[in-house]
Parts: sequence; C-alpha cells; structure tokens
Amino acid sequence: MKLRTKKLIAREFLLLTITLAVGLICFIGTYPYNNYIKRQSGNLNEEIADKTKIKDSLSYQHRTKLQKKNWFFEKFTAKFGSDVYKNDELWSRLSYLAEKDSIKHKWNKWDKELIEFNKELEFDTPEKFKEFFDKNKITINDSTNYMKSQILSKDIEELKTKRKEAERKHLSFKQQINFGVTSAIILGILLFAVRYLFYAIKWSIKILKQKSEAAS
Repeated sequence: MKLRTKKLIAREFLLLTITLAVGLICFIGTYPYNNYIKRQSGNLNEEIADKTKIKDSLSYQHRTKLQKKNWFFEKFTAKFGSDVYKNDELWSRLSYLAEKDSIKHKWNKWDKELIEFNKELEFDTPEKFKEFFDKNKITINDSTNYMKSQILSKDIEELKTKRKEAERKHLSFKQQINFGVTSAIILGILLFAVRYLFYAIKWSIKILKQKSEAAS
C-alpha cells in the first residue's frame, strides 16, 4: 500500500474518531445539563413551599372564620329555609347584636324554635352565642392578611409555571442519545461533506485556470 493511501486512510480514520468522540462528549455533557435543570426545579420547589406556608399562615384566620360563617348559615337554612336570610344578611344581623351586646336581651324574646336551634349547636346560653360571633368576626387585619395571601398565590402560580418550563427542558435518556448522535452527524457533515465540497471547488478552480493557461 502506498504511503499516500495510508495517509489518506489515517486522516479519514482520525476525522471519524474525532466525530464519534465529539458525539460522545455531547452525550455526556447532557448529564451536567440535566443536573442543572434538576437543581433549578429543586430551588423553585423550595421557594413554592416557603411561599405556600406564608400564604396559608396569612389566610388562616380569614379562611377559618369564613368556614365557621358558612357552617352556621348551612345549619340555619337547613332548619329554617334559605328564604329567610341570605348568608351575609344573617351574619351581619347577628354580628351587630353581638357587637352591641344585645343578644342577651334578644335571647328571651326569640321564639322557642330558634332557642332550640341554638342549643342544638351547643349555644345553650346567650354568652356562648355571642362568643361565637365575637370569635369569628373577620377583622381588618384578617382581610389585609388575606389580600396579601392572594398576592402570594399569584406569585406561587408564576413559580409553578417556571417549574413546568424547567421540567420540560429536562432531557430524557432517549433525548440525550439523540443529542449526541445529532451532534456527531452535524460534525461529520462539516468534516466530511463540506470538506469534500471545498476540495471539489478548489479542484474546479485549478482546472479552469489550467484551461485558461493552455488557451493563452
């Protein structure tokens, strides 16, 4: 085998080895990339968890008192029907009486059915009935904290969107292989096809020059 042929084979083999090596390096490089995406998702998860705790803490009083309000209204409508009072109307009326300390005065004037209803809910004295409304009255501070929790809810939703975007960027094993193979193919095209195209153009220019010299 001629030395020129040996050099040609050696050069092509070296280029093939470089192409495969680059493809392998690109494949291996997807692991640190995935680790980075995983850390990013983990940081977002921690931030979401922290803000969720703060949000729940801020909204706790408002949420709990609202549940008590709805519980009382459901019991009331189950006993007396929904046509008597709306939820807010009933609560506002009784809260007003509790605030003005008028429940004890009204207690003895209410009909027996209403008194029995209160006792069924374990409000067997006007003091317990008043305490229930005093304890579950939504204050300005409760409303303010609830508004803050709603702002945090929007922040949390934005963070969840970012987390989904980060998770979509995570490469599966199949995608890792495809990335390595694609990188090798692209490099192979650059090293072989484009190189031979360059050689062909160079050879064509050389031939054209020879014809021009021969004609002169």
